[in-house]
Amino acid sequence: MPDVEKRDRTLIILGYSDVIFLFFYYLIIIIIGSGISILFITRTHTPDSLEFNALIAAFSMASAGAAVFNTRRLYRACINESFSFKTRSEMRLLDEDSLRRIGSIAFFIFRPAFGAAFSLVIYAMWRLSIAASVSQEITPASGFLYITLALGFLSGFLAGRVLTILEGQGLDQLRNVVSGDGRK
Repeated sequence: MPDVEKRDRTLIILGYSDVIFLFFYYLIIIIIGSGISILFITRTHTPDSLEFNALIAAFSMASAGAAVFNTRRLYRACINESFSFKTRSEMRLLDEDSLRRIGSIAFFIFRPAFGAAFSLVIYAMWRLSIAASVSQEITPASGFLYITLALGFLSGFLAGRVLTILEGQGLDQLRNVVSGDGRK
């Protein structure tokens, strides 16, 4: 598995205006994600609406969690100068760094969406494990909402690590499960 801490972060290229844009982008995602979560956890819940409200809250908190993680990554890079930051005069329209810059911006922009997607996968796996464990229909209790909220935030915050694990060992493990081979 690739070591997350040993990746070459100097491959990321951002302009100063990109960094400012990303800070505002993440701030907006944190505010909106947290706001939607608060809205959905404070609503009046019926047994039919509780699961839907929990799912929306988890999805929103996953986006906010990914934004928190990447805001932290971005400000640490600014302080440590671990990314390549370019001034406007240093950036050319079609130089060799322009594709790396586009990829770097896309990397940061799509992370909250990855976190939200992972929250849905984790939620589905969690609900599936509950459904597979009992023989009757279970109605979620009010604490269910807060568990999904916490799982949503963590799935967003840790989305990058999940991607690394899936890239490194995920396919091998999946092949072993499908083939019935318990060995590594």
